[in-house]
Amino acid sequence: MKRVTVPRCSSSAVVRMDKPHRLLEGVGPSIAAPLQVNFTPRQYQLELLEASLKRNSIICLQTGSAKDFIAVMLIKELSSQLRKATGGNRLVTLFTVNSELLVLQQVEVIRIHTNLNVGQFTEECGSPDGFQSSLNRSSCQVLVLTSEQLFQSLSSGILQLSSINAIIFDDCHRACEERPYQGIMEFFDSCPTGGQPHILGLTSSLLVGKFLPSNLEKMLNDLECTLKGSIETAINVQSVSRYGTKPNEIVIECGPYESSSPCWGELLVILKETLGNLEKYISNSSSGRDDPTELPRQAIQEAIRAFMGIGPLGLKLMVQLLLSEIEKQEKHSTSSFNKLLCTYVCSQLRYARKRCTIECASLLDEGESIWSPKLVTPKFRILLDILQLFKPQGDHEADSTKCNTEEGNDANIGTTAADNNVCDEEADDMPEDDDNEEEEEPGVTGRARRNSFTLCGIVFVEGRFMPYLLDTLLRKFQKVNQGLSFVSSCSIRGHGLTGLGGKQTPAQARRQEQMLRRFRRHETQLLFATSVLEEGVDVPRCNLVVRFDPPAQYPSYIQSKGRARAHSSFFILLVDEAKRVGFAKDLEDYREIDNILQSKCHFREADSGGQLDIDELDGLLPPFLPSKAEGSPKLTLTGAISLVNRYCSKLPSDSFTHLTPTWSITHSTDTDLYQCTLRLPINSPLRDPVVGPVMPSKKTAKMAAALEICKHLHSAGEINAELLPVGKEMILEHKELKADLEEIIEGEGRPGTIQRRQYYQKAVAECLADALPSPGTHCYLYAINMRMSVPLPAVLNVRERKIHDPEETPRCFGILISKAVPKVPSFPVYTRDGELSASIDLVSSIVTLTSVELELAKEFHQCVFSDVLRLQKPNISFTQQAGLASYVVIPLNKGQSGQDGLTIDWSFLKEVSQCSKSLDHPPALPNYTVEEFSFDTDQYEDAVVTPIYRNIDQPQRYFVAEILHDTLVTSPFPSEKYEKYIDYFFERYEIEISNFRQPLLDVDCMSSRLNLLTPRYLNHKGKALPIGSKQAKKSNAQKRQFLVPELCYIYPIPASMWRKAICLPSILYRLNSLLLAEELRVILAREATIGSVELPERYPYSPLSFGWQGLETLGRSQEVTGQSDAIADTCNHSNGDSVINLDDAPGSEAYSSPMLSDSLHGSLVNKDYGPSPSMVLQALTMTNASDGFNLERLEMLGDSFLKQAVTVYLFCRYPSLHEGKLSFMRSKQVSNYNLYRLGRRRNLAPWMQVCLFDPAINWLPPGYAIKETQHNPFCVPPEQIEEEYPSDEEGVDDGENEFDIGTWQPSPTDRGPLDDPHLPPTIDMFQPQEIDYDSDMSDDNDIYDLGGLEAGQSKSQWSFAVDDPEDVPGLSFIGPRSSHADLPKLPYEIHTQQSLSDKSIADCVEALLGSCLVSCGFRSGLLFLCWVGLKVLPEADEAETGDRADGRESMRYGFLTQPPSPLLGAPESEIQLNQLLDKFGHERFEAIIGYSFRDKSYLLQALTHASYHMNHVTDCYQRLEFLGDALLDYLITKHLYDNYRNLSPGALTDLRSALVNNTIFASLAVKYHFHQFFLYLSPDLFKVIGNFVSYVKEKKEALGMESELKLVGIADTDEEQEDIEVPKALGDIFESIAGAVYLDSDMSMEAVWDVYYPMMRQQIEQYAANLPISPVRELLEMEPETAKFGPPERTMDGKTRVTVNVVGKGQFKGVGRNYRIAKATAARCALRHLRK
Repeated sequence: MKRVTVPRCSSSAVVRMDKPHRLLEGVGPSIAAPLQVNFTPRQYQLELLEASLKRNSIICLQTGSAKDFIAVMLIKELSSQLRKATGGNRLVTLFTVNSELLVLQQVEVIRIHTNLNVGQFTEECGSPDGFQSSLNRSSCQVLVLTSEQLFQSLSSGILQLSSINAIIFDDCHRACEERPYQGIMEFFDSCPTGGQPHILGLTSSLLVGKFLPSNLEKMLNDLECTLKGSIETAINVQSVSRYGTKPNEIVIECGPYESSSPCWGELLVILKETLGNLEKYISNSSSGRDDPTELPRQAIQEAIRAFMGIGPLGLKLMVQLLLSEIEKQEKHSTSSFNKLLCTYVCSQLRYARKRCTIECASLLDEGESIWSPKLVTPKFRILLDILQLFKPQGDHEADSTKCNTEEGNDANIGTTAADNNVCDEEADDMPEDDDNEEEEEPGVTGRARRNSFTLCGIVFVEGRFMPYLLDTLLRKFQKVNQGLSFVSSCSIRGHGLTGLGGKQTPAQARRQEQMLRRFRRHETQLLFATSVLEEGVDVPRCNLVVRFDPPAQYPSYIQSKGRARAHSSFFILLVDEAKRVGFAKDLEDYREIDNILQSKCHFREADSGGQLDIDELDGLLPPFLPSKAEGSPKLTLTGAISLVNRYCSKLPSDSFTHLTPTWSITHSTDTDLYQCTLRLPINSPLRDPVVGPVMPSKKTAKMAAALEICKHLHSAGEINAELLPVGKEMILEHKELKADLEEIIEGEGRPGTIQRRQYYQKAVAECLADALPSPGTHCYLYAINMRMSVPLPAVLNVRERKIHDPEETPRCFGILISKAVPKVPSFPVYTRDGELSASIDLVSSIVTLTSVELELAKEFHQCVFSDVLRLQKPNISFTQQAGLASYVVIPLNKGQSGQDGLTIDWSFLKEVSQCSKSLDHPPALPNYTVEEFSFDTDQYEDAVVTPIYRNIDQPQRYFVAEILHDTLVTSPFPSEKYEKYIDYFFERYEIEISNFRQPLLDVDCMSSRLNLLTPRYLNHKGKALPIGSKQAKKSNAQKRQFLVPELCYIYPIPASMWRKAICLPSILYRLNSLLLAEELRVILAREATIGSVELPERYPYSPLSFGWQGLETLGRSQEVTGQSDAIADTCNHSNGDSVINLDDAPGSEAYSSPMLSDSLHGSLVNKDYGPSPSMVLQALTMTNASDGFNLERLEMLGDSFLKQAVTVYLFCRYPSLHEGKLSFMRSKQVSNYNLYRLGRRRNLAPWMQVCLFDPAINWLPPGYAIKETQHNPFCVPPEQIEEEYPSDEEGVDDGENEFDIGTWQPSPTDRGPLDDPHLPPTIDMFQPQEIDYDSDMSDDNDIYDLGGLEAGQSKSQWSFAVDDPEDVPGLSFIGPRSSHADLPKLPYEIHTQQSLSDKSIADCVEALLGSCLVSCGFRSGLLFLCWVGLKVLPEADEAETGDRADGRESMRYGFLTQPPSPLLGAPESEIQLNQLLDKFGHERFEAIIGYSFRDKSYLLQALTHASYHMNHVTDCYQRLEFLGDALLDYLITKHLYDNYRNLSPGALTDLRSALVNNTIFASLAVKYHFHQFFLYLSPDLFKVIGNFVSYVKEKKEALGMESELKLVGIADTDEEQEDIEVPKALGDIFESIAGAVYLDSDMSMEAVWDVYYPMMRQQIEQYAANLPISPVRELLEMEPETAKFGPPERTMDGKTRVTVNVVGKGQFKGVGRNYRIAKATAARCALRHLRK
């Protein structure tokens, strides 16, 4: 079939029904590319507002919110007149309504959106005199009253027109009929023209029903004359007519269905008679109740409509649908009469279907398909012919349906095929499609660009079932007509239009949304729809719109026509021949009405008057060539507007704003030439207007101005050489953002994430590595001094054991090393005696040993670590060569009385050295059968013993706690089976005790715990561990262990020295960590000039502290009862994760002040010396190390400071970049990948403390080495990590419980000496006494109270963090292990390597930044960032460096320069600035926040939205919001860090999240009336702000992220809920004001905090006392296993729906503007249900 282009015409092409094919042969879609001659239009409300500001205007708007927007914005724009007028010249704006109720409503609207004084004239005012008095007292600037009250006030002289600056008439269409309006306007006749108020008329009732054009024109003229204004538009559909593409409008006449059979006429008569009978019942019925005939009448009407519109096939299919619906309604009906009516209608429909089936069969030839053109109307056949016009050319039809959208449309690519159509006869029952993709981004490469030739159409029909019926018939006809196979169709009926008045089910609603989503993506090409799609629903630009049923009214006509927006589109109206005359008259009226309304639109654009010759136009001006290279792109005159539109669409904006350029045209009457002035949106860097050259027409003038502005954009770097807008992706090419991107390996996590793990060598301090002393050379001797810091409190020393003070013993350990060890802070070690303070002190630097002495020292060293501590393992060994850490531990003696120095205790050293490798196996034991045992008390006073009759291979060791001189071996045995203790040993072990006079030994089992870095009674967060119940205490108090001296072997090492030896692993591990931290401190001082490289000789390092006071506080407790709660309450206030340096902490006065402490800029005591090693070590310690501190608090502070520092630098460095590019640059700088990359470059990973310190598992003692050094290469990614080795981030519970480590369990050793089955199985011997929680009831006894251990649950499954914290699984012990062959294999060497995620390195960088910031101040934090490689400071020039007071040559960096004022340098900028400030009353705003701006342009910029194009002197708030967001984040975080040290890092992070989010900021903005000063021009934003402000006022409190945001009027039982939308713009201006104050105060953060702390203080204190959490997190914590969020879905109105499924409890849906809002809404809905 031949296709030709039909020229666009203002009149319709009319075709008679007998020649449809001739028309179709002459009409076809054009594939010529459209020529853009117009800039992207603004929203019609903005143009109406602009017109109303220029002249008296009468505006018709269909919605109340649109009228409110125009009225309020007009009041705000004219408010400067009200603010300037004072005294007798005071002016007032009047808003007239028609009822007292409307007065109250309108007063509230104006008060919400403005800061003007709003008054009202109500009955309370009484007489006119009372109103006059009230008016004078209130000093109101806006007065709301009825039209009658206004007329009376003018008549009585209370109000004068000269004192009124503007009058707004609501329902102004009454002015032509009602007296008050006419009377009011009569006063204008006696008022001079210059003194008359401005008039705005608003109405929504101009086009109700059908209007004759003549009557309409007369009414409009009368209204304009009465109100002395101009009608700008009569209905908002004119926005479609003004900016539509003028589709080809075609009217096709269609004849009725013709057949020789009289059956069809009879059927039609029967159906009409049935309808008449039902209508007679209505007229005879006087009941006011629901009409029982409504559903039956609708069914008959649908059947008639199907027959008349489609024919017999339509009737046959429609009856089938109707019967199903009526039978369903009949089944649920309770009225017998209703059931009777349903039965009657069903019988009539069944008869019609039977007759139809018979007659259809008679009309078909033998073997002919029922889907034959014979059985459908000419109208339906014409529809099929029209669709075939769009059949793609060629054989590859499927390929031709793959298409992209036209420029400017968000819908995108999709494949179409009939087989993919989801519209079948059972579609309502089909499951929801799994496709959850959002609309794809436009401009996807590699796909064919969509043109007008590809079908994208809508067929509008009347009737509820007709869309589905036509869709079904089309698919049936596709099976017999291959010419239609390319069409993929679907149907939609809109909101609530399912069934015959029935409510739409959620499944049906989802299905319709799915159909609409498919159509938007062009997965379907044709959509059958009702009038629901005429307006308000977003659909793609269509090139075909068919009215299957003609429009009944003008709005329906113009709205459906406006859907044909594609280039060379068609608007086809199918009209029945019988209705031809009537519709022709209607269509003529529609066109005339359209012309009338168009003539009233003063800002409309004239038609082009025909086709434009592109070549001719391009020849008017030379093209723009950004590059001279051959083949480079060029920009012609006709392409300039398209590029400008594309550039504006790339500028950052919210969902409420569509940025468009503004333009104006001047016409020279002398030369008849036009010149266009073009201005880009407010947030474009190109702020000045651009004037184009003079041109012969308005359209070419706009094109010329667009071409000129494109040249400017290219010069400004906003358009590249390829003539494309420079997007944020182009920023990656900037030298400051270039980074070496690592390749992503399949199966691994992305670089910089927690999922990717790598292996790193554990670092050893440089002074400890390769430091073995050599014979005959000087070496250094250091003493390991331990002193009692906090003794074990009596409340925990239940057995009242003696507290052993290490300083009371003559011996201690020392370190012999060949290198000097730098000074490090002392640090705590937690033993069973309490908290010890350990320090490493230099004894001598000139110690010289002989080779023999050195060998003895090494043997002693080996004995201590291999035999005493049992750290020897099969894969490690002591070596004479240098190990990773190479030094020797030796014993020191305090010497004789009066001597202060320490010396090497050679006698003790030799004695112990002789026992090396045989400490547990003495060469010979005494035989007391020959000679009686002689008891010597001195031998057992300070002894370590082990029973000789058991555990010969791995003896169990005991400390002698007490010699029981009152309890001899002949004392009565506590069990009835044995009379005395000697009887027990004789019968049990066949041992005869020789000395009956020897006392028993009360012993304590040796601790199985070698990790003494943290207290046993507090977990790694400083939280008290739970203590058992009273019953458990009473039971355990009876469990004591007694040994017989004669049957014990005494170790040569006294208990006092043994206790110190147990501390050695922890001390040496901590020493290495602190030395590494000191090395990093020196590097920072040397390379980053943070602190001093060399410290004063006696510089007092503050001791390393965790901030715990748990043991001290427990010591003050007087009662054991309730001690668990006391411990928990006492320790909960302390910070278990940060180092508190008392010398460095700010004073309490600073913290009690609302201002920030001086630490904001680092004025701390030790800022000249850099961060202490303790602080650096905290920054290097991961949470998984389960140490007393970790990096979390510092990391949180560093994270906020990093964001602030990068933000301020980018803001100052790039004053012309908009917020979108700045945010992108910042995200790349502060990303985890970038921080990981920088941290790895600085080689931080080996220094980090990653995993739990367990000496027997992952610690290599000094002088030891791995036997088989099969180490993995440095930093090789793991191929596979076994499941039994969880990631570091997953190995520790973030809750308040103790860490639960399930890798190792204490292996049982032999039972106690009393293994008699008749005795209690867990004791040796028992004697009543209080429990000793300090005692290690150890590895050979099952005495632990497992509390809630259920039957059948093994201890290996139990977390041992109960009752006895001494024996925590995973901590090493000095008893025997199970076979090492059973240990799982690791993918790396656990002693010398550590596994670390990339994100952990990034966290470490932020924590180190926090340590520099806390210790040395603001400047040091910036220098640290420069050191790691982040650009946050400019390079200092020589002059600036020379002026520095410290004169350091290493000071490479200067100081940021504040950007210039945002005020443009135009001559009239100051005047315009003052005019804009007067619009919102800046003095009142400054009084609210308590700050007066020196440069008012900052204030104006901070309160200007991107949609407010009337501000020509500053930028919008986006850049300031970008700055203020980072400032508030940092200031709040810093305040929380300084003032809430009692909170754990997790709680601190939650508190920060609760205080730094859009919900709290927006609600605070409402609380302090920021919204009343906000300058914006967005109807949608106006509505959202109004709803939110009303909601906040109703709640009477600032809302947080946990607040209920449920819309009023929505029941909890509703399946789908929508929360009140929190406008992001309000949160943005709350942040932008912070940026404005910061810049106006010369970049002072104290000034910002002075403004914001008073506003946020209540929320800070409230949330700190009762920490809120987000609803999504609360739900996931409440239902961690069962709550699952589904993918986002798009609703009919374009919003997002998210469903959360809580297994076994229901599904809950939330709807919002985006995924985040919808997800939170769904979570709140679920929580409301679960809390019931």
